[in-house]
Amino acid sequence: MKFPDIKYVVRTKILTFYFLLLIVLSIFNSAIPLVGVLYKSNIQENTSYYKNNVATQNKLSLNNIRMTVSSNNGVVGSGSSLHVSNSLLYLVELHYGLEIYNISNVKKPKLINSFQNLSLRYENKMIISENYIYIYNNHDDFYILDYTNPSSITERAHYLIYGVINFAINDSYLYALKENGLAIYDIENFSTLELIGEYSNSSANYRDFALKNNFAYICDEEKGFSILNITDYTNISLVKDYVLNESNYFPSIYIDGNNLYIDENSKGLHVYNITNPLAAYSISLFDGLNDDFSSNIFVVENIIYLLRYKGFSILDASDLTSIQLLSNFQTDPHGLFSAFEIQDNYIYLHSTETGHFESRKPLHIVNVTNLELPVEVYPKLGNWDSTDFLLLLLYIFLGAIVVAPVLLFLIAVVRSLIKDIKR
Repeated sequence: MKFPDIKYVVRTKILTFYFLLLIVLSIFNSAIPLVGVLYKSNIQENTSYYKNNVATQNKLSLNNIRMTVSSNNGVVGSGSSLHVSNSLLYLVELHYGLEIYNISNVKKPKLINSFQNLSLRYENKMIISENYIYIYNNHDDFYILDYTNPSSITERAHYLIYGVINFAINDSYLYALKENGLAIYDIENFSTLELIGEYSNSSANYRDFALKNNFAYICDEEKGFSILNITDYTNISLVKDYVLNESNYFPSIYIDGNNLYIDENSKGLHVYNITNPLAAYSISLFDGLNDDFSSNIFVVENIIYLLRYKGFSILDASDLTSIQLLSNFQTDPHGLFSAFEIQDNYIYLHSTETGHFESRKPLHIVNVTNLELPVEVYPKLGNWDSTDFLLLLLYIFLGAIVVAPVLLFLIAVVRSLIKDIKR
């Protein structure tokens, strides 16, 4: 048996293939700038539409829904990677910076503005208050962006604050939660970061928190929650540690009215009455949840929403002593949800991952008019957009680059064998 001349195969087959490949890549590469131009043009067009048809008709309140919902009870929530306010949705993400969507049509959200000059990490926190957007990248960068003009975002201040897990904004004060404590800064003039109060506990492992009146309610991910008296910033004191379990995980905390909600992995949802912060007491423990713990809690009109990694759960809290599960909803099976918010009858979710052959889909919107049967309205699962198909073709094309030379060589070998057999 005579094998084909390797040099001949390389010269006549493989080199021909790569010559054709070079031509295709040149065409593909020349198309990329066009895609970028179309993308930028789309943002500019949507921004212009929003500015002319929405922003000039009425001045929207930029306070995020989380703070607006609880402001009547004196509650201030911590930051999140997603915020919803009227017809605007704000999203902050590692590779894309800050993005602002017009969600007037929940079935077709439009990207209307973006700000990418940010150093971000995988987990980022954001709060919107009045005309300012506050962003922390869970590393050391804290940004204050001016959004007075809806069509333009500018950086007002940039501070370095180390070791912050989450933060809250109340009036002109920044409350920075750290793994072992809480720091309070005065940021009124945006020029300097003035530390005015601090509390530390070396044995703590803080994860999330909320403020109400003169108290801070802090989730300790390794044991439960703690209450701090912050009436005097210069003398912050511990009211009490509530040790619920020292061998489990507590990811999130939420306050609605006089009730505190804290989720315990694999155990359930704890509800405490905090009418008197000096003597909080347990109301109930709902244990009808699976092992997929929540990373966020929301309560609206006696309905509890728990964010799960793959979707969310809805609970009826009309009777806090007997909470009932209404539904479990799973959306994108490839998604990994890190934040959500509720406005009207819709839940907006931030997914940090998508399927292998899907284009970036960070935003999911679910209609919860029927609490027992939520319906996803955006994006429609199973319906790929044009970008998805282009990505699939690209994967196939890249695979061909690797496989084709090997196939050409094997074909040449087979042809040589057939010739030898015929002889």
